[in-house]
Amino acid sequence: MVEKVTNEDLIYLLNRIEVLGEVRSHDLSVRILQVSDIPGSAGYPTSEVTHTVYIAVSGFDELPEQSLFRLSGLLAPSFSRVANGLNAAFILDYGEVGSRNRVQITPSLEGLEIQSSGE
Repeated sequence: MVEKVTNEDLIYLLNRIEVLGEVRSHDLSVRILQVSDIPGSAGYPTSEVTHTVYIAVSGFDELPEQSLFRLSGLLAPSFSRVANGLNAAFILDYGEVGSRNRVQITPSLEGLEIQSSGE
């Protein structure tokens, strides 16, 4: 049976969501997603937009524990992996060209550990 979805928030989300990256550790699967905010949300005359980044964290059990975290108002976020492979840590860069911010994020089912990271 086909049913047309009319929930405008869900339509907006699913039509704009992009996968930035994925990370796995021995006990977690992490998916990093972004959704563009409304045009002009960055506050520049060029109509640049900020993004909301969602970090979905899941265990590996048959009925895994799952969590979802949100970071809002990030300009031009980008994802890269951390090479240690010991946990599901990753790097998130964001901000204006020439003054980008870099943070290392270590997710768990309970929360996010966020540390400033040098370039």
